[in-house]
Parts: sequence; structure tokens; C-alpha cells
Amino acid sequence: FGPITFATGVTENNEPVNPGETFSEVQEIYAFFDVIDVPNGVLWTRRWYLDDELALEKEQVWNGGSAESWWISIVSDELLPVGRYRLELLIEDELVQEGEFEIVEPEKTEKKAVEGVQVVGTVVEADNRRNVIPGVRVFFLQPGISVSQFLDELDEDMVYAFGISDRRGNYQLDRLVTPGEQYGIVAYHERYQLVTADDYLIDPEATSPWEINILMQR
Repeated sequence: FGPITFATGVTENNEPVNPGETFSEVQEIYAFFDVIDVPNGVLWTRRWYLDDELALEKEQVWNGGSAESWWISIVSDELLPVGRYRLELLIEDELVQEGEFEIVEPEKTEKKAVEGVQVVGTVVEADNRRNVIPGVRVFFLQPGISVSQFLDELDEDMVYAFGISDRRGNYQLDRLVTPGEQYGIVAYHERYQLVTADDYLIDPEATSPWEINILMQR
């Protein structure tokens, strides 16, 4: 018996379909091998092991003569269990060939990466929204960092993204934010009251540009 090739199917010409050594969610695995100079009438045995435990054994009298491609299979009414399989081929109780393959859990579908969104906005006076405020520093804090932590330490490593309003009061953060994530926000101008928010949620369905306007009071 020649080297064993494992596959998930067989063609009309007795050729393997989807050969490999690792499979998933299959009910049947085929084992292909050449047969050379095996006389008819001898006893041959195939033993299938799952994780080194004998799962199936069958003995037959060989009547196939020589064959360029011979196949056998292991089949289940349900999916074959996950594990390491080994097939042993014996002639007159002597091991003459063996091969291994593995059945694994199907790969879990990876979550699609969430695309970041660009935050923009306008800073205006709360009492007169026609009055825009230039020079406002807008800080988005790292997720998990509270406003009080940031104000106590004023550590730039706590800042996730930053923007400053222009002469028209418009600002744009220098880094994309993640939809569904929460950020602390601080807006600062020396002539206005500090504006803060903890755990500000970016809409999970947010798309760019995402507008967050800010109202400030003197």
C-alpha cells in the first residue's frame, strides 16, 4: 500500500476531491492509496483511530489485485467529531502504511473591523448661537479616562484626540473616533466656562463626518 492521501470527496475517475490534512464540518473522509503487488486472498485490515483511541476496525480478504488508486472512507450520520485521526493499513496483521489528518472546529467569522469616523463641529455661545468662539481647545480623552482624572493630572497621554476651533468656530479632531465607543470630552477657553462630559457615546451607526457641536457660557 502506497502513501495515503485524505480528501473530502471522490471523482468519477476515483481521484480525490479537496485533498488535505485538515478538515472541518465533514461527514465523510476518503483515504486514497496505491496498491502494488498485493496478492489476492490475503487478509488486510484498516483501523481508524480518533485521538489514539480505536474508533473503527474492519478486516477483509483482498481481491482487488494491483490498483493505481484505491480508496476507502470513514463516514458518520452526523459531522465527524473534532480531533486527530489516524488510519492504519495492515496485511496479515502487519502494519504496512499509516497516515493522519485532523478535523477542527470551523473558524469563527471575524468581526468586521469598525471604521473610525471623523468628528467635526462648531463652538458657539450658549446665549447667542450666532456668536462663534475661535480658539477653543477640544479634548477627547482615552476610553476609560474620566474628566476629573484628566483635570487633576493634565497628562497628555490621557488625550485620545484633539482639535481647536478656527475663526469661524469650527473644529476637527486630529484622530478618528470609534463608533460605539465612549469618550470623556473637555472643551476649554480661558474666557468661558469649562465644558465637560464623561462617557460620551459615539453612535454605533455614526459615519463621517460626525458632527458634535459645543455650547459655551461666559
